[in-house]
Amino acid sequence: MKKLIIKIDEENSLINVQVNWKLSKSDMRNIITKDADALIAEKWTINWVLINVSSFDWYESFSAFLSHIKFIKNHQEFVKKLAIIWDETWEKILPKLVNIFVHPELKRFSIENENKAIKWLKS
Repeated sequence: MKKLIIKIDEENSLINVQVNWKLSKSDMRNIITKDADALIAEKWTINWVLINVSSFDWYESFSAFLSHIKFIKNHQEFVKKLAIIWDETWEKILPKLVNIFVHPELKRFSIENENKAIKWLKS
C-alpha cells in the first residue's frame, strides 16, 4: 500500500517526509511536487527537511528518477538543510555525491538516529 507521510512543524519550519513505495513519474508530479508547491505558494518557509527513506523502494522507472531529479533542481532553493534517514551501508557515499549538485546542506542518518537528525537540522 502506498503511504506518504508528511508531518509539518510550522513552529520550527521543519517538514518530515516518509515514502514507502516505488515512486512513479505521476507520483512525483501528482503527490510530491503538488504538496511542495502548495507549501511554497502559501509562502511557508521551509528551513529544514527530514526525509525517511528507510523503507523506500526506489523508482518504478528511469523517467520517475529523472522526475525526482527535476523536482530537486526546481525546489532546492527553498530548503536550507536536508537530513536523510537511510540505513543502507553503501549509500553512505550518496549524500557526498548529492552535495556536489544540490544547494541545501545534506547529511545521512541511520533510522535509530532520527532525533540526532532533527538536532542537526536545527543547528
